[in-house]
Amino acid sequence: MTQALVLLCSPRKNGVSDSAAQLFAQGLGECGMSVQVLALRDYAVTACKGCGVCTPHPHQCMLADTDDAETLFTALATAKLLLIASPIYFYHLPAHFKALIDRSQRFWMQQQACGTEMSKYWQGQEAWHTGHTRPALAILTAGRSCGTQLFKGALLSLNYFLASLGATLYETRQLRGLETVEDLTARPAVTAGLYAWGKDWASLCRACPPC
Repeated sequence: MTQALVLLCSPRKNGVSDSAAQLFAQGLGECGMSVQVLALRDYAVTACKGCGVCTPHPHQCMLADTDDAETLFTALATAKLLLIASPIYFYHLPAHFKALIDRSQRFWMQQQACGTEMSKYWQGQEAWHTGHTRPALAILTAGRSCGTQLFKGALLSLNYFLASLGATLYETRQLRGLETVEDLTARPAVTAGLYAWGKDWASLCRACPPC
């Protein structure tokens, strides 16, 4: 099982959210945790067609063989710890990431078909530790420095998306007023905090039974 998966959800390479995630990943690696970094922009994800095939047949998606969504879902299924890093676009998540989220509809259908049981896609992935689902974290970055609802839409979608994948959003870092990478590096307390956050989670994962 992959120990940690870092999913970069920005359409722009080496932008603010990518850079913030790399600091977290460095902290994990410093403590000996293996890290897989995937950039969502490198994978083709077709938007959900709303065809309804997954309603009567919840283990199927008509698009499964046409793009890379299944590769991404498999990576998400085989990680002990998940970190999702994304910028905020118009108070929400970027379109390409939202396409992947919409494609997780079939996992909700599986959960409904199985009652209280976890989706069959995720069976075999043991809980992080007794009584808990696998932990997920998020780094959300925004150019705006104000707005009380700035991260609300993204957080709602992330919570339900992760729940469909058998994971729980444990902690987030919500960073405002970051238009450029230079804005991030100009905040040494923030960069040091992201690196330390990675080290902290590596220590937590070491202290828990293996998944």
